[in-house]
Amino acid sequence: MTDFNAIRLDDDQCRTLAQLCKRSNIDRVRPFSASEDEAWNMVDALQGLRSQLSRAGFNPR
Repeated sequence: MTDFNAIRLDDDQCRTLAQLCKRSNIDRVRPFSASEDEAWNMVDALQGLRSQLSRAGFNPR
């Protein structure tokens, strides 16, 4: 696991990124992946990002 403490985003960027993570699913990421495994890894990464944004108070409904 990699810890990125140096990423700086303003609140609007965090809210927008959290919304993107919420709306992203396997069907949306497949066109950007080279394989099915990579697509699922992208979904997993987006869910991890969404979880961290939620912990920071950015959890769109």
